Order: sequence, then structure tokens, then C-alpha cells
Amino acid sequence: MTTPSKRTGWIAVAVLHTAVVFSLGYLAGDRTTPAVAVPAAVPGGTPAPASPPPSPTPAGPTPTGWPRQSPIDDFAVKVVKVSTAKSLSDSLYGTHRPRSRFTLVRLSLRNRTDRPAHPPSNLPLRTADGREFAPAWEPTFGQTVLARRGTFNDVNPGAATTVVYVYDLPAGARPAEVAGRRL
Repeated sequence: MTTPSKRTGWIAVAVLHTAVVFSLGYLAGDRTTPAVAVPAAVPGGTPAPASPPPSPTPAGPTPTGWPRQSPIDDFAVKVVKVSTAKSLSDSLYGTHRPRSRFTLVRLSLRNRTDRPAHPPSNLPLRTADGREFAPAWEPTFGQTVLARRGTFNDVNPGAATTVVYVYDLPAGARPAEVAGRRL
């Protein structure tokens, strides 16, 4: 039999765990659910063909789950630093280990529009042999936001932010460019 203080402790842990799981799901998940057409029955018992699903729009959620992004063309981009790491740690996701090595690309992004712009979270890195790699989302978010090296918040007109994009590159891959900038 558990004592009231132990029971209260377990309840607090369960509530905290649930809140964290839902928060992470909300941050990383798709906040919109596209309508899916269900085939309607037509006389004779044959279902009518389904209409095609709606096509994704640039303003919609990205594959990483980030709800809104501005195109990179909304920003003046400057490569601040390129480095590598064998592992990365942050307070939320813990330690990440790459297949071979992480390549970190720190970019300064200055909003050059007349409206708030949201830094893109999915800038691909192109290697010297022409392959493209998407950033690893958890280490990118961890190294940018949790390690306080920048932000993914809206950037006001004329203002700048720093984003640390983290790529898990295979052995032998030589980074060449990100956002049209040589590395």
C-alpha cells in the first residue's frame, strides 16, 4: 500500500509526463488535418471515385511539423560558422549520435521584407557530389533554441536571428552549400 505522499508524487510525475508528451507532440506535430474525401456510394453499389487529396501549400505544415515558414528568399543569409561534432546534447532531447558525424552550419538570417518572417527549419545542405541532406530536426532545435544560440521565432522586418542547422552526413560527404551559400 502506498502512502499519500508517495501517491501524490506519482500523480505529479504522471501529470508532468503527460503535459510534456502533449507539448512535444503539439510542437512537433501537424496542427491542421487536411480533409480526406470519402468515396460516396452511387446507385448500383459501386463507389464513386474519390477526389484527389488537397495539394500542400507553401504556407502549410512542413514535413518536420513546423507550422509556418517563410521562404529563404525573405532573408539575407550569411554563413557564420561551420563545424563538426561526434555527438550533441541538449536539455530536452538528451544526447544525439550521428551515423558518421554531425555538420553544424550557423547562419545569420536578416529579414529583408516589410512583414514578420519565420526562419525555415528545413534548409537542405548540398554536398560536393550534388546530394542533398535535410537537417536533423531535434539536434537543430536543440542547438538553436535550447542551447540559446538563436531562435526560430518570427523575425521582424530588418531584424536578424541566428539558426544552427545540424546535418547528419555519411562518411566521406563533403558539405558544399546551404541556402545557395558556399560552406
